[in-house]
Amino acid sequence: MPYKKGEPILWEHLTWDEAEAICKKVGMAIICVGAIEQHGPHLPVNVDISINYEIGKRISAATGVPVLPPIYPGVSESHGFAGTLYVRPETLSMMMYDICRSLYEKSRVKKILVINGHMWNQAANLAIRDNIRCDYEDLQIRVLNWWDFDKEVYALVASDCPLGRSLHANIGETACMLAISPELCDMKKAKRLKVDTPEYPHFWDYREEEMTQSGVMGSAATKATAKLGEKILSLAAGKLIAEVKKALKEKPRYRAPNKLARPPGGEGAKKK
Repeated sequence: MPYKKGEPILWEHLTWDEAEAICKKVGMAIICVGAIEQHGPHLPVNVDISINYEIGKRISAATGVPVLPPIYPGVSESHGFAGTLYVRPETLSMMMYDICRSLYEKSRVKKILVINGHMWNQAANLAIRDNIRCDYEDLQIRVLNWWDFDKEVYALVASDCPLGRSLHANIGETACMLAISPELCDMKKAKRLKVDTPEYPHFWDYREEEMTQSGVMGSAATKATAKLGEKILSLAAGKLIAEVKKALKEKPRYRAPNKLARPPGGEGAKKK
């Protein structure tokens, strides 16, 4: 399928020979991993995959790097609200590891960007990264959260979460969804939200229903607009597009000697 300039390259739409040609050319792929979980009464449960997949598609359109089908559900068991689906951290990590392994072994992809859309996926994502680094010395991988990889982006997304501990269905996420899928948002319900001190000083990490009755973490969801959402999406995607263009050319600064190298004839061969 010929792709027009400025359109994202969606992995699932490729034939095998197209995938082979694209991977040979760019050698990189984007994986967006999110969640299916409650986001208050005014937003759908697909927020955490919708936002980062939108960013991933924009990166793909600008760089020619293919983006895989979005990965979800995520590590969301800590959300005790209806509508939430979840897997355990080790389940997500093993599936993501196998996806990365298949990219490397079948399509010769040697650069993988994992864009995370859900806070509690972090441990699983880092486990993926570290297992990949253990097993594939020449595979470059980076995992990052779309909302906090950059200070300027985070300031916009979390403007109503002053402590910076949690944000969920807040002004930033609501705004992004108004820009992406306004038909799935019910701002009439947002107007009825009660702010139940969604951010307060605490030492332990708690389940969502132990911190909020509405499912919202943030005090200004009602002030969200599609204009703000597009500003956030454009800023995040723009910064990552610039980084990916540089990352496509980046090589390791040093290369350690291959400790597994053996003399011709096998491990026991003697030098003449």
